[in-house]
Amino acid sequence: MSIFFYQLPYFVVKMMPLATLLAILFSLGGMISRGEWKAGMAGGWRPFEMALPLLVCAGAAALLQLGVQETVAPPAFMKSEFIFQGKMWGRADWKRLARRDVSFSARPEIFVTAHLFDGGSQTMDRVLVNIYSAGKVSTEINANRARWDKASGVWIFEDGVLIKYGAGAKSRPVTTAFTSYAGPLTNPPDALIMERLVPDGVSTMDISDRIRRLRAIGAPVVAEKVQFYAKLAGPLANVVLAVTGMALVLLVRMNQLFSFGVALAAGFSSGCS
Repeated sequence: MSIFFYQLPYFVVKMMPLATLLAILFSLGGMISRGEWKAGMAGGWRPFEMALPLLVCAGAAALLQLGVQETVAPPAFMKSEFIFQGKMWGRADWKRLARRDVSFSARPEIFVTAHLFDGGSQTMDRVLVNIYSAGKVSTEINANRARWDKASGVWIFEDGVLIKYGAGAKSRPVTTAFTSYAGPLTNPPDALIMERLVPDGVSTMDISDRIRRLRAIGAPVVAEKVQFYAKLAGPLANVVLAVTGMALVLLVRMNQLFSFGVALAAGFSSGCS
C-alpha cells in the first residue's frame, strides 16, 4: 500500500494536463450549452475576455504541476522505486552504482581506471591512477583496492605500489610499496560515477547538476538534456491543452460525452509520446 502512496505525486504530475483539458472542455462547453457564452457576447464581452479566467487557471495549474514536479514528486518516486526494486524484488544495486572496467578523468592531469567501481560501498578494486605533468606520466598509483574516506575527503589506496618517474630520459622510476596511501584523488564517489537516470525521480536542478558532472568527466549528456527540456515543457502542456480545448469547444461545439472522449485521447497520446 505504501508504494501507491509514494507514487501519488507522480500521478498528480502526469495527470495534471489531462485534468486541465477536462476542466476547460466541461466548463466552456457548459457555458455554451447554457447560453452563457452568447449572453456574454451580447453584453459586449469579447471572447478573449471571457476565456481569460480559464487561461489564468490553466497557468495556475502549470505552476502547481511545476512545484510538485520539482519538490515532492522526485523523492517520493525514488522511495517507491526503492520499495519495489529493493525490497520486493531484492535488487541491491537497482540504482546501478556498481560499474565494471570504468575509466574517467578525475582532473585534467589525473586519469583513473578501475576494474570495479562500487558507488554504494564507495570502493574501487584493482585501481590504476596516472598523474600527468607536461604531457607525461609523472606518478602512477597501482593499488589492489581504494576506499573513500569521507572524514579526510580523499581516496585511501590499499595494498599497492607508488611509482614516481623522473624528468630526465635516463632517470629511473622510483617504486615504493605501501599498505595504505592517501593519494591525490579527492573527487567524491558521486562526482565520479553516475547512478541510473530515473527521469521521474529527479528534478530539473538534479538533471542540471548531473549534466555538469558528466561534462566534467567527458561523458555524453544527450539523454540528460532531453529529460531536462522535457521537464521544463511538461507544465506548459496545461496551457497548450487549455488553448486546444477552447478551440475544440468553440469550433466543434462538442457535448460532454464527446469532450470526455477527446480528453482521454489527448491524455493517452501525450502519455505515449
